[in-house]
Formats: sequence, structure tokens, C-alpha cells
Amino acid sequence: MDMLFMENVTWLSFHAGYDFGYLLTMLTGKLLPDTES
Repeated sequence: MDMLFMENVTWLSFHAGYDFGYLLTMLTGKLLPDTES
């Protein structure tokens, strides 16, 4: 979790929304929902 708040880390991604979702999955240990609702 510390990586999210480090000022010297730059997030560079083509599909950042998907990458952030997978990062949240790894950090929380919970599966992402199948739908947006």
C-alpha cells in the first residue's frame, strides 16, 4: 500500500483503468465484480 503514496513513483499505462483494477484486486485480496452495478 505504501507504493500508492510514494511521490517518486510514476504510473504510466495504456489501459490504466484495468491496471488499477487488477492492482486493487491484488492489494485487497477480493475479486472484481463481473458488472459495474
